[in-house]
Amino acid sequence: MNKKIEISNQVTKLSYALIIVIVLYSVLFIYMFSTINSLEENLIKLEHKVNSLETN
Repeated sequence: MNKKIEISNQVTKLSYALIIVIVLYSVLFIYMFSTINSLEENLIKLEHKVNSLETN
């Protein structure tokens, strides 16, 4: 009986750890995606500035 309780406790801890890892990776992915998006926007702005400088 004690062994079953120990195993179920370990499974619970492992599932909590897995949930935490999944949440952390999804937050990291969202952060990376937003960073890439803002970099792309800044690149477009720079391109417009360079184009306007070239025409002047």
